[in-house]
Amino acid sequence: MENPLVGEQRDAWKPVDVPVGGGMLRAVSDNATAAIILPPDPNWLRQRAGTQPTIRCTGTPLPEALKLIRNYHHWQDADLSADPFSHHQRQLVLDAITTALASLMAGSRWADLERRRGRLSAHRRPDTLDEMQQLVGDSQAQRDVARCIATHLWQWSKSLSALREGLGEAIAPITASTGIGNPRDAADFLLLLASRPGSLDGMDSTELNRMLKCVLVSPVLIRAARFAILGIEDLHEGSERSTMIGGFQ
Repeated sequence: MENPLVGEQRDAWKPVDVPVGGGMLRAVSDNATAAIILPPDPNWLRQRAGTQPTIRCTGTPLPEALKLIRNYHHWQDADLSADPFSHHQRQLVLDAITTALASLMAGSRWADLERRRGRLSAHRRPDTLDEMQQLVGDSQAQRDVARCIATHLWQWSKSLSALREGLGEAIAPITASTGIGNPRDAADFLLLLASRPGSLDGMDSTELNRMLKCVLVSPVLIRAARFAILGIEDLHEGSERSTMIGGFQ
């Protein structure tokens, strides 16, 4: 599971040895595909506690983004075994793919933030909220978008519809110059790209390529969406921690 996007072909007529770190087994024929998540060995998992999957992007950004979206879909769509560790390991892979995609498209400074944030414990991640806001963009219009997101995170955390509508309104002043299209449709696309990118795998390929190119040219879009997604997660974490601390006082 350390390199979840690196696969090996196996003889379909021979037994498959389960890797000690687990993985995904996919069987493909002319008209059907079946996949299952293979659990890691519990002893291996205890020894490697805290180890994150490694996702490397070394090619041209657009093909790499498409590969990450496709692989996310493969991992998300695969069946889970009865082993309880399967779900945990799959979620680690999905989170790693999403982070790698955001880092690929958002620029080097944001990628550095994602790496540092990933090494923090959950209760420390809310400390990066101010930095995320600052890194959304440098122009006045982009800073205004970041400020709008920051001041509405609690409101948007109440429902997905509030988040979709709110982000669409926040990015509306800059969408015309990016060419990505209607702000509400752009917000729907960006939120999936920043949180569940595999959901885009069934999208019309021409339109998907067009919108991804817009994001690559204007990375402020993915930074804004990622700030909204991570900001809401961090606020929830901070709120839960405060409630727990308050309960012990």
